[in-house]
Amino acid sequence: MLRRLSGQVERLDCGGIPFGISETAQYECAIVELRKGDTLFVFTDGLVEAENASGEDFGEGRLLPLLQANGRASDTMREVMGAVDMFVGNARQHDDITCLVFRRTEPVTSLR
Repeated sequence: MLRRLSGQVERLDCGGIPFGISETAQYECAIVELRKGDTLFVFTDGLVEAENASGEDFGEGRLLPLLQANGRASDTMREVMGAVDMFVGNARQHDDITCLVFRRTEPVTSLR
């Protein structure tokens, strides 16, 4: 997911399965411009598939508002993981949850 400085969230659908899972995996590539203030949030499916005691998934519907509200990388990670922990409660975790968050803080002056 890419959160623009404006708060707009774009879903980046390009990619494939995690590296190393299959030697024959095919991957799609794309280019997206990260502008100053943009935040890139990368996560495994375990995040949106985290289940509460009733078997309900956390889902993208709960994730999107959190991404829209938070522009700082540290705030984004803290808010998302806190929301997942509260949602799941004491339910047993059935998959890994891995997240990476990057925020572009300075414009690029040179690509060299």
